[in-house]
Amino acid sequence: MKIELLTIPHCPGAEGTRRLMRNVLRNTGESFTETEVENAEQAEELHFLGSPTIQIDGQDIEPARRNDPASFSCRTYLHGDQLLCQVPEQMLREALPGHQADE
Repeated sequence: MKIELLTIPHCPGAEGTRRLMRNVLRNTGESFTETEVENAEQAEELHFLGSPTIQIDGQDIEPARRNDPASFSCRTYLHGDQLLCQVPEQMLREALPGHQADE
């Protein structure tokens, strides 16, 4: 499984998402790579939906947004009635096959 964190420079949600990924993946044996997206062309190439984005095997972890157009921008996530600038933990856990119950 290839897990990748994609961000843009100076993203306010990148560090929190990076910490979350380290914490969630700590006991799974999985690791992640990180790519800093530098321009709109690269965003299109990677089907980057905004920063931060997590892709597993090239697919965005938010299924409802997988067909959204690429965007070289910041990204928000709806979690309950909150709008977050980092990936919600539950979303990441649910995207990891066999690991969603590991809390």
